[in-house]
Amino acid sequence: MESSMARYVYGSVSPKIDVYAFGVVLYELISGKEALMRSGGASGAELKGLVALVIINDFAMELLQIEKQLKDEAHREALRVANEERKKLKAEAAQIMAQERKIAQHEFRETLLKEGAEKLENWRMKVKNHGEKMAEKKELLRQQSSKWIDEANLEAQILESIVSFR
Repeated sequence: MESSMARYVYGSVSPKIDVYAFGVVLYELISGKEALMRSGGASGAELKGLVALVIINDFAMELLQIEKQLKDEAHREALRVANEERKKLKAEAAQIMAQERKIAQHEFRETLLKEGAEKLENWRMKVKNHGEKMAEKKELLRQQSSKWIDEANLEAQILESIVSFR
């Protein structure tokens, strides 16, 4: 808007008038409608209504933008909570698996100890049976010999036999 026209219409000139005029021109370009309709003695009420609509539209757009930001923040928070929950569940699963490994190792050790005890008992029984068989053989040999010589008294009996033989 020219300065002289602005003084005539509004009474004073400021940069706000130029911004307002630019908005009017921009509105006409975008909408394809005239901003001021002067038919039938109408005033600038139509333009004021359009400006009010633009302001309301801007406010609505701002509200939509705020709503989108809030939704994005809520989504990020939900993802963060879900990740924390997933990490917590993963840690709990790892603890459970560690406990299961400990139990399996304990059971394995018990099995090895049981097998070792069984083998040891088996060897003890074999040694005992072998000792009993050896004792039986000695007894049988003693019974079959004419004179049994006790190993502990062997030396004494040899000396006695030599002395009696002379």
